Amino acid sequence: MNAVKGTNRLILDDMRLYMLIFTSIALGLTAVYVAIGFLFHVSYSSQLFGPMYGGICTFAIAGLITLYPVAIGMGSTRIQFMKSFYTMGAFMVVGTMVICI
Repeated sequence: MNAVKGTNRLILDDMRLYMLIFTSIALGLTAVYVAIGFLFHVSYSSQLFGPMYGGICTFAIAGLITLYPVAIGMGSTRIQFMKSFYTMGAFMVVGTMVICI
């Protein structure tokens, strides 16, 4: 595994963890909001997207802080790391939109 594939794999594994956490939060909130909507005839559709967008922000902040030293230590350059990070971040946004729609 070279520095580019290692950096991509490192960021993908971290992104996958954040997507799993925040998707489960959003699905749990969906179940709660649907139950409240059936019981009280109220709609909360716009509030389901908060955890997903929070996940994108959390990934951006935590990913730079924790993954950067590891990627540099593995032999990656800053440019390779940022290219991989922005690419995976864009995929996370697209994945979030697909999940929420």
